[in-house]
Amino acid sequence: MRRPRRDSSRAPAEPAPKAPACREREATGPHPECNICRRLAVEHRIVCRIVDDALSQGLLCTVSFGDDDSRARFTIDRALIIEEATAADESFIRFHRNEDPPPAPFGWCFLVFGNSGWDVISDYTSKTESVLEGALALAEELSP
Repeated sequence: MRRPRRDSSRAPAEPAPKAPACREREATGPHPECNICRRLAVEHRIVCRIVDDALSQGLLCTVSFGDDDSRARFTIDRALIIEEATAADESFIRFHRNEDPPPAPFGWCFLVFGNSGWDVISDYTSKTESVLEGALALAEELSP
């Protein structure tokens, strides 16, 4: 069977415009029209809220990427925690009570980056609900 001829009198449909891939993000800053930049900004706001709330409750934090916890350091350095937590596609932020050495484990949250942004908090222990309350409310507010 022969295929029908394409009507050459009609102009081909133009593809929908895509958001630019932000290779220049670090040099020029986020672009509001870029889906990647918007997602990264949402993830960053939520992670900052987690860290700020944990530190305001007097907790120490460690960041790990799964199996190898040997490099994890107890810290209250906000910038370091955020930088390490966002350095990979997945990370754990573990919370510890700042008591007599060694610090006592309090709980953790598991972060997965690269989805929609607002869903960066993938899992957490029930003890950490008080720490994550503000971040979960922010995620709900930022979700579509």
